[in-house]
Amino acid sequence: MGKESTVFIGNLDPRVDERLIYELMVQAGPLVDVNIPRDKDKENRHRGFGFAEFQDPETARYAIELFSNNVSFFSRKLRFNLVIPCSLLTAFLPVPSSPSNLKEDSIVQGWNRARDV
Repeated sequence: MGKESTVFIGNLDPRVDERLIYELMVQAGPLVDVNIPRDKDKENRHRGFGFAEFQDPETARYAIELFSNNVSFFSRKLRFNLVIPCSLLTAFLPVPSSPSNLKEDSIVQGWNRARDV
């Protein structure tokens, strides 16, 4: 995925699938890919977040502006953030003492801090 043009979508209900995310995100502009990571240990259920890759970074930013605080699926308000390249994340985020300490919200906050630098 092209990191600069990829949008993180969080707080997905288990009933949300790639087709539903595609139908939402294509309203902002042309998509390259939609991916919802699956947990193979739990009957192939998704992990509550996904990614939508657009053709260019401007469209990705537009999608975030368009959908943030405006979209809910199955009574869950979705969260949208631009994906930051890993090199920036490792430069600005502390390593947690335990992977279980790293929550989705802290990742998003770290991405936002790194983006603003």
